[in-house]
Amino acid sequence: TVDRHPLSCGSGRSKESLSVYGLLNQTKSASGSRLLRAWISAPSTDIEEIEERQKLVAYLKSPASESTYRALQDALSHVKNIPMILGRLRAISASVNDWSSLQLSVCAFLRLLHTLRRISNEPSIHSLSILRNLDNIDEASLNNTSRWISEVIDFQESKAIGKLVVVSGFSYE
Repeated sequence: TVDRHPLSCGSGRSKESLSVYGLLNQTKSASGSRLLRAWISAPSTDIEEIEERQKLVAYLKSPASESTYRALQDALSHVKNIPMILGRLRAISASVNDWSSLQLSVCAFLRLLHTLRRISNEPSIHSLSILRNLDNIDEASLNNTSRWISEVIDFQESKAIGKLVVVSGFSYE
């Protein structure tokens, strides 16, 4: 028998599910999907990088790391499309939802950072470069950003009237 192309049956999709990417893709975000596609389209040839990824996946998939895996998964589910949001902020066209998504994303990123720092001393993965680079992240700036957004924007009022509202009593300037 001949496999008919899914488009010929009116499904409107390409044969993506028949590709390696389609079989492996369990991502929950557009950015995760793009990263997976890039990794599959141009796989790393750096043996050290490949082995580090394998070690991290093995660690996260082990039964002993289930709570860590779930914590990372939960935090990642709250990270929104930051490049798009920042583009709207630069263009001064950000909505209340954009500001709210940025706030949620910063908080989620802080949870990711804390979880990764907590596991960075695990013997099987402590030498991974992704964990060694955690010290390069400016956690104070992330905390300040989160605090600044929550102290300046009145999200409840903003959502109620459909436009950005600054907290009452905050400096006009």
